[in-house]
Amino acid sequence: MTKNPATHVTQYLMQTHPNEWEKRNVSRSSVGRDYLSESYIIAAASFVGLSQSNTKQALKCAEKIRQNDDLLAAANIIHDLTFAPESGSLEVSNLPIPTELSVDLSGFFYVVLLLAGLPRLKAIHSRLHVNLSITRESAHELDRRASRGAFSREHGVPGIDGYNFSWLMMIWNGELFQIGRFLFSLWIHPGIVRVFESPSSGTITAISEGELVYLRSGLNVGSGGITDKEGSWTAFVRETETEVIGNPISLDGFAHNREIVLKKSKWVERISKGTQILDFHIPDGSSLDSETCAQSFSKAIRFFKRHFPDQSFAAFECGSWLMDPVFSDILPTDSNLAQFQREFYLFPCFTGYGDRMPAEVRRGKDGRQTTMEIRFIEYLNSGGRFNSGGGFLPVDDFRWGKTSSRYALI
Repeated sequence: MTKNPATHVTQYLMQTHPNEWEKRNVSRSSVGRDYLSESYIIAAASFVGLSQSNTKQALKCAEKIRQNDDLLAAANIIHDLTFAPESGSLEVSNLPIPTELSVDLSGFFYVVLLLAGLPRLKAIHSRLHVNLSITRESAHELDRRASRGAFSREHGVPGIDGYNFSWLMMIWNGELFQIGRFLFSLWIHPGIVRVFESPSSGTITAISEGELVYLRSGLNVGSGGITDKEGSWTAFVRETETEVIGNPISLDGFAHNREIVLKKSKWVERISKGTQILDFHIPDGSSLDSETCAQSFSKAIRFFKRHFPDQSFAAFECGSWLMDPVFSDILPTDSNLAQFQREFYLFPCFTGYGDRMPAEVRRGKDGRQTTMEIRFIEYLNSGGRFNSGGGFLPVDDFRWGKTSSRYALI
């Protein structure tokens, strides 16, 4: 989502950080810092894998910043408040698109600033003893978002806005790492589902957290753009010394308006609100074939145990349009995405695209429709709606391709 699209970034900073603006206003016509130099931009862009065309735009944007006193002052304020926290604080997600620049360069203002933060990112990874190749691969998300992210879809030109600047700061702060196919971070389970395991059989099942409202279908209100609560119902949880009673979530991602009873003598709660998990993001890119996915998840377990030895995590977890439970009815059962979904215990969450094609669905490299696009168009034409969804995959006894055999609806 684009923030403050019609506001000059300089005006915004004057209003929100007047003291910082005044200090830099005195000497704002000074020469730009090293991070705006051509040599720095080229070296930093090369390290993060910025495409040649995006590098050219970043160089043009840096030149415009150097030539404009106000933009130079704004860039320096944002740089200092973002990458030198002792200087103050800044909510970068609220930063507006710099309309002082032409449309084709406006989305590169924050690209240039993220390139400026590269030395800090390298220093953080060095302290964590993270291999430089992972630093490089993680930072490459900048190019993916600039080339094919929300800004480019909305404006028709590459770049990022303040929201994506904020999102990418998870990488630049050393919180999100690209390990193989996926990006991973330590996160806290939000409490949408409660997960239980039977120690005797290894079976895993889930119930809804209480007070959540579901449509008659078993998806959350808002899924597919449906907010009409006719036929909706509210989940509950009752807990005694010996039992937990609630509404089951089936492994295909739907809540059920009936109650199940889990005896505490037979079921142990493994994931609840506040449990630490490994959240993962699915970047645009290579295939979701089984071997690629298995390697990425296995490496992630080893990575976080090695670099964060004092942190534990109970499961992998993701909320995404790619976890939409309707996909199993649309795509071939042997498709990579269908097989990928079957590894996870799905649960309802978020809203989705409703009666629109997910924006991330693209044509093949030859420009032809993919099987996914064809199936999705047919689904929409038949009155179908797209949702989002969540999914978890327990870490204990992790075996890609076999863990799902433990999932069960009680």
